[in-house]
Amino acid sequence: MRPVRWDAENKALREDTAVAGSGGSGGSGTAPTVTVAATNTLTPGSDATVSAAPTSTGVALTFGIPAGSEGATGATGATGATGATGATGATGATGPAGKDGQDGQPGQPGSGGGSGGANILINTDFRYPINQRGITGADAIPALGYGFDRWSVASGVSVKMVNTAGSYTRFMFSGNATVCQRIESSLRLVGRPLVLSVRARASRAGAYTVSLVTTSSGASAGGSSISLGTALGNFTTAYLPTGNANDLRVVIGTSSYQSNDWVEMVSIKLEEGSVATPWEPPDPVVEWTRCRRYFINYMMDAKPVAVTRFPGLVVFRQSSSTVEGYGIVPHPGMYRPPDLSLNGSMTLLPYFNEATDDLTKYNGGGISAWYSVSSWMASTEATCMKFNLAPNNMNMFSAGVMVMHGRTGTKFHLDAEL
Repeated sequence: MRPVRWDAENKALREDTAVAGSGGSGGSGTAPTVTVAATNTLTPGSDATVSAAPTSTGVALTFGIPAGSEGATGATGATGATGATGATGATGATGPAGKDGQDGQPGQPGSGGGSGGANILINTDFRYPINQRGITGADAIPALGYGFDRWSVASGVSVKMVNTAGSYTRFMFSGNATVCQRIESSLRLVGRPLVLSVRARASRAGAYTVSLVTTSSGASAGGSSISLGTALGNFTTAYLPTGNANDLRVVIGTSSYQSNDWVEMVSIKLEEGSVATPWEPPDPVVEWTRCRRYFINYMMDAKPVAVTRFPGLVVFRQSSSTVEGYGIVPHPGMYRPPDLSLNGSMTLLPYFNEATDDLTKYNGGGISAWYSVSSWMASTEATCMKFNLAPNNMNMFSAGVMVMHGRTGTKFHLDAEL
């Protein structure tokens, strides 16, 4: 290798071309400074490079070193610790609805629930009330007397029930009084939530109320009254009867009467449950049947009907002294053994032929000849005879029948109200 020297003037390394020999002693020169300016990585497989750049005191070298070839993939490292859960992303768009699944098996019936929606009260459409007694707007119904079916004057003075067909019934009060409907076997409703709803209005706001009450000692209907306003509206209130509430009744009335007071009723509903459901007009046939559990009104007609032994009441009709026909008036399914009230030209005879198992034609004799009058229930109405048809008053007739005869137009009814 040939020697080099530093050319201080040109600031570069030069090949020393001097001939070896015994030259004279050179002066002391300045040692150059060699620095590395940069080291660059070159592509794999290329040649290494070096370049020099002069500086004021020496030279700066720049090296180029080829990168090594990519090595084989190393073994997978151990799994790192689970990182913290990231924030919930935005909800994506709703996907298309899936196909309907198969119906599941019916669940078990719940315990203690009410029927919900069924009206406990009867004759609740005051636009077209059932009126077997033929009450008119001129009739003043006394305390404890009945007007439209199932609705009576519970206390106080007389009340008139004036119906405007298709619209409402107006209760015309003459003093402090209440109109009510008693509920059969109401002890079954104790501890069950009830909802009372009405569509009504009154002549004075806040003067008239509709409520569910009980007169049982130590019992409570467990709710508050509905206070009626002067504008027709729908009102509801909730109840939870407690104690021995075996005489629940819905009452409509006032204790602060003023002259010409009235209440207009459109509809009323008492149902089991916690939320009122819409009132619907009852089926007339069903409602008529429900009313006849407590009261049945009849008028004699001339239609002949063949009859053999029949448990119940048998009506025998005549014109003057000639028998024209007879009809059967049974009373199954009534709330209790009914009272029989007669109004008109009629005679009651316990007449039955055991030998022929058929009715025997009337031949005189009168009631006293067949049955003791004192054993019948006396009437408080001057124009009616009233008898109780309990089994003990029918014990002389194995078939449980009686015969009545009277003229066309004679009225009678069976009364089994609570």
